[in-house]
Amino acid sequence: MQALKVTELHHGKERIENKIHEARIERIEKTARWTDDVFEVPGLGIKFGWDAVVGLIPGVGDFVMTLASFHLLIEAIMANAPKSVLFRMGTNVLIEAIVGAVPLLGDVFDVFWKANRRNARILKSFLAEPVKTERRSRTFVALFVTGMVLLLAAVVYGCVRLVMWIF
Repeated sequence: MQALKVTELHHGKERIENKIHEARIERIEKTARWTDDVFEVPGLGIKFGWDAVVGLIPGVGDFVMTLASFHLLIEAIMANAPKSVLFRMGTNVLIEAIVGAVPLLGDVFDVFWKANRRNARILKSFLAEPVKTERRSRTFVALFVTGMVLLLAAVVYGCVRLVMWIF
């Protein structure tokens, strides 16, 4: 009798976790759809969302949409995503925020970069295959850090060469 109650309790907990999981995926998809895919250019099949539209408002548009992008990062934190996954998602938001700040060019970039759609894929991948997604994210972090170190080294080297050339 006691074993039956424990089993029932375990299955009840599983059902609750599945409902939470399904609700999280629905919220993730809704955010990505509204920010990146809700509109379509007829005949071209190019989809874009409120991110590109609101981004046209000088000064505040990109800021507001960057805040909206944080919703997916919060969902990732609530899903206990590892730091490497959060870093990868945050990098997508940062790239879109920086490039998106450039008038008009940034809005065109938003249409094609789709940081929220990318982050929705990463987060859904993490929920389905956490080990594989964490491994991919760690690889991304390693390559990103290596790239930044190489870029910094190139800038330092260039500055040294410039100083040597001047003097």
